[in-house]
Amino acid sequence: MIKKFRLYSLLLLALFTTLAQAELEIKITKFVEGDIPLAIVPFKWSGTGSPPFKVDQIINSDLRRTGKFKFFSDLPEQPSSASEMQMQLWKDRGMDNVVVGTVTNSATGGFEIRMQLINSSTGKQLAQTTKIALPKNFRLRAHQVSNLIYKALTGEDGVFDTRVAYVRSVKSRRGKRSYALIVADADGYNPKIIRSSVNPIMSPSWAPDGKRLAYVAFKDTGRTAIYVQNVITGRRYVVSASKGINGAPAWSPDGTRLALTLSKVGNPEIYVFNLRSRSLRRITVNGAIDTEPAWSPDGRWIVFTSDRSGGPQIYKAPATGGPARRLTFRGKYNARPAFSPDGKKLAMVHSDGGRYNIGVLDLTTSEFRPVTDGRLDESPNFAPNGSMLIYASEYNRRGVLSTVSTDGRVKYRLELQSGDIREPAWGPKRSQR
Repeated sequence: MIKKFRLYSLLLLALFTTLAQAELEIKITKFVEGDIPLAIVPFKWSGTGSPPFKVDQIINSDLRRTGKFKFFSDLPEQPSSASEMQMQLWKDRGMDNVVVGTVTNSATGGFEIRMQLINSSTGKQLAQTTKIALPKNFRLRAHQVSNLIYKALTGEDGVFDTRVAYVRSVKSRRGKRSYALIVADADGYNPKIIRSSVNPIMSPSWAPDGKRLAYVAFKDTGRTAIYVQNVITGRRYVVSASKGINGAPAWSPDGTRLALTLSKVGNPEIYVFNLRSRSLRRITVNGAIDTEPAWSPDGRWIVFTSDRSGGPQIYKAPATGGPARRLTFRGKYNARPAFSPDGKKLAMVHSDGGRYNIGVLDLTTSEFRPVTDGRLDESPNFAPNGSMLIYASEYNRRGVLSTVSTDGRVKYRLELQSGDIREPAWGPKRSQR
């Protein structure tokens, strides 16, 4: 069984090819229009120079990817504020919700973004905001405006200002590979290399504070080590570099502990490492291969992949240690579990033979539903609001990142112009500051 797990990892690494650019490009592959009417008027610019991006285009792109809205392009007028709107024109065309706004130079040398969300049927203002942006955080502020609109119209938190971490590799002309752990905005912009190496990097995992990443990297000796790194300062330190496997770090909800896979005493087992006391607690004692832990949102449970039933299946055990209970029974292969933010669902890699897809298990009803249909889909992660899943897949024999809405209405790819990317991790919500 251990050979199968290693072989699967090697197959994933072999998919990496040459990288041409760092920025990810979004390509929508499935789109079903939603039910919420929404018209976004181009924001009026007034001032010297010009803004680095068009706010209305960023908002449009953000909200379109959710599949919750019905968009309009043939606008009856071009107002920049609610006071300029002729409400009846919008109401007659069924454009119930209208976004208007302006972008101007701010007194601090940046830009002032003003937005109003108006219901044309009632004339009421549903949301408004003023954001001060600098060129370096202009897109972040625009994404935060998208969050406000999304929240006002759906009642759910938006995730447009979140980030994703992923691993890329580059193959030189001499055939040697180099690897990089990268953090980028959720729409693929503003990529930042967190760590680069001539050895593989795997399993990035975000801390709840959004400031740290845990990940696995190979040393020159060929042995693995688990690191924690601050994504802002770059400071990193080793959590575990024991003999054997050091893998699959997963943060506890309070950010004080890491669940790990270690084989320091023989076969791989699940451990919990306390970052404050530097103490280590063994969670599983079974004699099987136990790996890929994930915490429940309340911090009480750890789910993990184990072959104790003869093949990879998902089990659940108390985070303090104790008897484990099997959760998956459909299919010969269920692995890499990930909890939804509300703790009611588990995403996983599922196979009944031949193809590896992403499936979602409802922990309340035990209903299982496949949500992807690729050949080699892996590493599922929920968005912080639970509305989307990000995962690694392949397209045209290259590794890409893909997302799918949990209702299946929208799918899109994040891909490089050339090359492969793997091991996605969707980061937590960011501060509005």
